[in-house]
Amino acid sequence: MNISVKGVKVSVSQSMKEDFVSRVSLLCEKYFGKVISATVSLELDHADKVEAKITVHPAEKKEFFSSASADQMKDAFADALTKLDSQLNKDHAKSAKH
Repeated sequence: MNISVKGVKVSVSQSMKEDFVSRVSLLCEKYFGKVISATVSLELDHADKVEAKITVHPAEKKEFFSSASADQMKDAFADALTKLDSQLNKDHAKSAKH
């Protein structure tokens, strides 16, 4: 699986990148057998808040996307990951019914 982490107008340390990749990878493995790619984008907005965007491209399903803003990079990422987990859980439950 190819997971990329990029910062726009903000630098992301190597240890944070590794943490974000690990957490996204674990989440994807929880719901999918195969994921083609995932992207984590962190951007500093005009109000000095960090916006985290996570996009996941599973092999056989539609694309999933979540975003969140917070004062701290880790908080924004955690909020976006929680939203993504909720979306994937809901989609997985729907798929199990059919």
